[in-house]
Parts: sequence; C-alpha cells; structure tokens
Amino acid sequence: MDQQEITNVFGELTGTQRFVQDRVTLIFRIGAVEPYELGCTVHQEQGLIYLTMHPTPLPD
Repeated sequence: MDQQEITNVFGELTGTQRFVQDRVTLIFRIGAVEPYELGCTVHQEQGLIYLTMHPTPLPD
C-alpha cells in the first residue's frame, strides 16, 4: 500500500515522522471510546513496510 491508499483506509493523519529520506511514518488516531495510535511506515518505492499499534495515552 502507498501513502494515498493508507490514508484512504484510515482517514485523516494526526502526524508524521521522518527519520530517513526514503520513508515516512504516518500516524493515525483510531477509535473514540478506547483510542489507539496506529503508525504506518511507508517506503517511497516499496510501500507499507512497518506497522505499530498502541493504546493512547500509553498506560503507566
């Protein structure tokens, strides 16, 4: 999946992170009652290469 396909599925971004030139991590907040953060790292040529999920806010 590329950035556009991921955004079409999960909706509006809550942020992005870029640690290296050829990839970006798209951050989404999912859910209203028990929300969690979804991070999708997208390589510019290979598409989605890494996915993270955790509750938000993080538990103590």
